Amino acid sequence: MQRREFMLGSSALALTALSRVPAQAATDEFVKYDGMGQAELVRSGQVSALELVEAAIARIEKINPILNAVVHKIYDEGRATAKGPLPDGPFKGVPYLIKDLSELKGAPLTYGSRLFEHLSPTRTMAVSSAQSRPVL
Repeated sequence: MQRREFMLGSSALALTALSRVPAQAATDEFVKYDGMGQAELVRSGQVSALELVEAAIARIEKINPILNAVVHKIYDEGRATAKGPLPDGPFKGVPYLIKDLSELKGAPLTYGSRLFEHLSPTRTMAVSSAQSRPVL
C-alpha cells in the first residue's frame, strides 16, 4: 500500500467516525471562533480562560465517546491553570489538547505505543511548559 492510498483510507475512516457525531454535539457559543478569536475574547474580558476550558471539556465529553481521541484527561490541571496567571502571547487563555509525544510532568508519555504505557515524565519540556496554559 502506498502512502497516498493509506491517507485516503485514513481520511475516509475519520469521516465515517465524524458522521456519527451529532451535529449539536460540537456547538456552543465559542465554536464559531478560531484560536485568535477566542484569545481576543479573553483579552477583551468578554470571557474568561476558565469559561473556554469548561466549554472545551463539554465538547470533548460529547464527542470523545465516538472518536476516542482524548485518552488521558487532565481537566483539573487545565482548570487550575486557567484560574491562574496566563502567559502572554497570541493565544493567551485559549485551551488546547496536547499529544502524548511531549513531556508534561504527571501526564502519560506513551508516544502512541503500549510499549511505553507506564512511562511518566518527571519534568515538563520547555515547549510544553511555555504552551501548557490552559491544557486539557
